[in-house]
Amino acid sequence: VAEVTTDPIIRIEAGMHTSRIASVSTDSQGRYALTVSLDQTARIWEIASGRQLTVIRPPLGMSLASGIFSPDASQVTLCINQTLLIFDLNGRLLQTVPISAEVAYGLAFSPDGRWIAIACPNGLEIRDLTTPSFVATDMAYGGPAIMVTWASDGRLATTGKDGKIRLYNFKLGRLEKPSLVSGKSGKEPSTLAFSPDASQVAVVYSDKPAMDLFDGKKMQYKSSLPIAPETKTLSTLTWHANGKSIYAAGNNWKGSLSNRIRRWDIATPASPMDINAGSGFIDGICARPDGSLLVADHTPSLGLIDSVGNYREVVTSPIASFLGQRDSFALDATGKTIQFSYVSQSFSPTAPAPWSFRLYDRNLQTGPFTGAKPANTSQLKITDWFDSTNPKLNGKPLTLSLGDISLNYAIAPDNQFF
Repeated sequence: VAEVTTDPIIRIEAGMHTSRIASVSTDSQGRYALTVSLDQTARIWEIASGRQLTVIRPPLGMSLASGIFSPDASQVTLCINQTLLIFDLNGRLLQTVPISAEVAYGLAFSPDGRWIAIACPNGLEIRDLTTPSFVATDMAYGGPAIMVTWASDGRLATTGKDGKIRLYNFKLGRLEKPSLVSGKSGKEPSTLAFSPDASQVAVVYSDKPAMDLFDGKKMQYKSSLPIAPETKTLSTLTWHANGKSIYAAGNNWKGSLSNRIRRWDIATPASPMDINAGSGFIDGICARPDGSLLVADHTPSLGLIDSVGNYREVVTSPIASFLGQRDSFALDATGKTIQFSYVSQSFSPTAPAPWSFRLYDRNLQTGPFTGAKPANTSQLKITDWFDSTNPKLNGKPLTLSLGDISLNYAIAPDNQFF
C-alpha cells in the first residue's frame, strides 16, 4: 500500500454517498450492506434501520475500484491500487493482500468465505484469504473478465469482454479448465448469477436488452425472459432467496421508467411484474433471505422492496440529482450565469422549474432566466448517445472506457470538437 500523507484534508461528510454507488453487496443473512461509490468511499450499513456503521476512506490518490461483504458478515474486502484491503465492521484494517491485477472489475467470495475471485483486465484470479496466497488464474481471456460469481456448490462462472461465458469447477484450490459458451440473445454478456440451488444461471447483456437462462451444470441455453419494449439494456440482476423468482434492472430504462425493476416468476415467466423503486437509475439489487430486496439507485439512495413489491426508502440521498438534464442545463452568452434543475424531468415529469446561479455575485434564484442557451447538439450527427454504452458519430461507434455510459454531450462553437 502506498505511503499515506499525514497532512489534514478537509472532506464533507453528508451521512451518505455524494456520487453514484458503483457496487452494493450484503452478507449471507442480509443484515448488513457494503456500498462502494465513485465518491471514493465505502460505507457499511445496518439494513433494517438504515443506520450507517462505518465510513472507509482510502487516502487521496488511491483508486477504490470495488468491494464485497464476506458471507459471515465478519469483514469487508475492498480493492484499492492492486491490493485487497480487508476491514472489520468497525473499519479497522485487518489484512492486506497484494494482487497481480491492476484493477478488479468484480469481486466474489466463495460460499464458505475462504476464497475470493477477482475479475481482472486479463482474466480471472483467485486468492486464498486464510494464507493468504496466490491460488489460481486463468489469463486466457484475450481481454477483461467483466464479472465473476460463485455457485452454492463451489463452482464459478464469469463473463468476458470476448463475449464468452465461462463455467469453472474449483476443488481443493484447483481451478479446472472452463467450459465456454457464447451468449444467446446478445453478443456481450455482462452480469450473471447462479440460482440459489446452482441449477440455473441468469445472464444479461450490455449490447442488447435481454435476459437468458442457462443450465447451471452444463451451461446449455434454456430460455429467454420477456423484456419490456422500452428497455435499452439491463445491468444488474439477482435471484429471489427461494429461487422461484428473478429480478433485473438497469440504468437504461427511458426517462421516468428508469427506476423500474422487473420480476419474473420462473413458473410463469410470460407474466412479469414491474416495480417502481428509488428515484433514478438502479445501480444494484441484492436479495435477502426474508424475501425482500435491497436496492441502490443512482441519486444515490438505498431502499427495500418487500416480498409483495412495496418499496420504502431506507437511506435518502443528500445531494441534488443532475442526471438526465439536457435543455434545463444552460448558460448565458458570457458563461457567467448557469441554469440547472435539482430534479431531472427525465425521471420526474412533475419536477419543479429550473434554477439559475450567477457566478459574478453568487446569486441563486428560482426559475429560468432570459437568454439561457442549452448545449449545441445539432451541428454533428451524433446518435444513440443518451444513457448508452455505444454512442455513434456519423453512424460509426465511439469508443468508451469499460463501464462508461454516455449521458450528455455538447458541441464546441467551431463544430470541430464535442
